[in-house]
Parts: sequence; structure tokens; C-alpha cells
Amino acid sequence: MTPICDFLPLKDELVCRCASFISKCLLSDNGVVKALARNGVYFMRMLSSVGVNSQLCCDYHGLSLLNIHAVCKTLAWSAFRQSVLPELDMIFIIKELLGVKFGLCVYRSLMPNRWIVC
Repeated sequence: MTPICDFLPLKDELVCRCASFISKCLLSDNGVVKALARNGVYFMRMLSSVGVNSQLCCDYHGLSLLNIHAVCKTLAWSAFRQSVLPELDMIFIIKELLGVKFGLCVYRSLMPNRWIVC
């Protein structure tokens, strides 16, 4: 259902948002926020909720903690597309048929260079 709606799966969305929050904390101008985030992520990883979440985000995408800034929606979409690659044609067909059913797109005729408008 996820590829048909053009949304990331919920777990991927949560991982991206969590990694984004942790990255912003690590790059924060506030010294206290930056120090707490660095301590949680790099030194007290399993004793800090920020550290545990950063480890989970990086493990989910197979990255090291030094590359937590690389976790983004582009990475999540590319990993997701690779996981559904065998079914991608079927997903696009279902998406197009649903669009035709609800009048959101036009239907490509079996004859070349002909379009049937909904």
C-alpha cells in the first residue's frame, strides 16, 4: 500500500525523523544541547535514549554513527525502492488503475499514441 500512496513506510519515516532530530542536536549552536547529544551518541550510547535511537537509526540503514547525518528521506526511498524492485511494475500498474478508477489520471490505450481521458 505504501508505494501506491507515495509515502514511506512508517518505520522508515520514524527513522528519518529521529535521525534528523539527532543530527540537528549534534549540530546545534546551543552548547548544552550539543554536549548532551554528543555524550549520548558517542560515549553513553546504551544509557541514553538519544544514543540508543541513533544506534537504531544507523543500524537500520547499515551506517556508522559518524554518518548519522546521511540518514534522510532520499536514502530511505532508495533503500525502499530496492526492496520492492521486483514488484515495482505491478505497483505502478495498480497505481495507474486506481487513478483511472477515481478520475485522477488518463488511461493509456493499448493502441500507440492514443490516450483516453477520464
